[in-house]
Amino acid sequence: MRGRADLRKGGRAHDSREMDRLLLGDGVAQSLMIVPSHTFRPRRAWSLLVAIALLSPAAVGSLRADILVNVYPTLAPNRFGSPSYDPWVANTISALRNGTSSAGTPGTPSFYQQIAAGSNLPTSSIIVTNFPSWLGNADPAGTYGAAYANEIGNRLLFSLTLQGTLGTTFSISQLSFTGTSSDAGNQLGFSFAAGSYQYGIDYVGINYGADHLAGGIGVNADTIITSGPNTQLVDVLYGRGSGNAFQVLSSDPGATNQERIDLVALAAGSFTFTGTYTIGATSGSSFENFNVVPEPGVVTLLLAAFAVAAVGLVVRRPSQRPAPVPVRSTSRPRV
Repeated sequence: MRGRADLRKGGRAHDSREMDRLLLGDGVAQSLMIVPSHTFRPRRAWSLLVAIALLSPAAVGSLRADILVNVYPTLAPNRFGSPSYDPWVANTISALRNGTSSAGTPGTPSFYQQIAAGSNLPTSSIIVTNFPSWLGNADPAGTYGAAYANEIGNRLLFSLTLQGTLGTTFSISQLSFTGTSSDAGNQLGFSFAAGSYQYGIDYVGINYGADHLAGGIGVNADTIITSGPNTQLVDVLYGRGSGNAFQVLSSDPGATNQERIDLVALAAGSFTFTGTYTIGATSGSSFENFNVVPEPGVVTLLLAAFAVAAVGLVVRRPSQRPAPVPVRSTSRPRV
C-alpha cells in the first residue's frame, strides 16, 4: 500500500474508487451509488463512514460475515409418531421463507410458533411420551381439544435460516450442530458433525442462479433443492432444526401417566438448553430456560420416596428401596 501521499496526489494505485472498495467492498459501494473521483478528500471519507452508519442492521451484518445464521427456538410435535409433525414442518418452512414468526392455524398441533430466546418455560413442555400428551399434559384432548388427542409430546427444536451474502454460496454438508444443556449430566446434550445434514422437505435450499438474487429467469432462475447430494451449493437454507427432549414411558414409576410426566420433570429440574449451528467460520445460537412447576401432590410423593430410600439405606435392605425416577433424553435425536 502506497500511503496517503499517493492518494493526495491522485495516485492511480489507490484512487477514490479503490478507497470505496477498501472501505465498503465492491457490492456495498455499488449499492450506495458512490460516484468515483480521482482525488481523495477528507470530507469524502467522512461521508463514506456516515453512509456505513446509515446502513440497515442486515446490511451491516453482511459486512461482518459471508453467511448469516439466524436461529429460532420452537416447540415441535414429536417427530416419532405425531400425526401433525409433517404439516408442522410445512408450516415451519413457510414461515421461515416468508420471514414471519408463525404459520398455520392457531390452536392446532401443526401450528408453528417461534419462542423468544431466553424465555422461561416449564420443564414438562419438552417431554415426549409413548402415550397421549401435549406440553406436559397427559389429557391433551380434554385440555386442548380433539385435534390433540393423538399427540405424544413435544421437543424443543432450533429452527434456522442460513443466508449467503455478497454472492457467497454454501452447502448443507458444511453445517454442524451442538446442543448443550445445564441439566444434571447434560442429558439433553448431543452434536451432529458437518456432513450429517441432508436436503429434504424439512431442510430446503435455494440456489438463486448466476446473479445470486431471488427471482429471475434463465441463468438467473431460482432452483429449489429438496433432494440430491448434500454438497449442492445454495444461496439460502431454511430448516426445521435439531433439538431434544426428555422421554417418559407408560412403564415408568407413577400411578398415572400425568404423575409419570410430573415426576420426570421434577427430577430433571431447572436448566438452560442451548443450540448452536456452525458453518465455516460463522456460528449462530439461541437458548431457552426451563423451570419446574411441580404439583403439590407430586412433591409429596417424591419426598416420601426419598424418605423410604433413606431408611432403606440405613437398614441396608436394597429390595425395599423404591425404583428411582428415570430421567432420560430421547434416544433418537435426529438432524
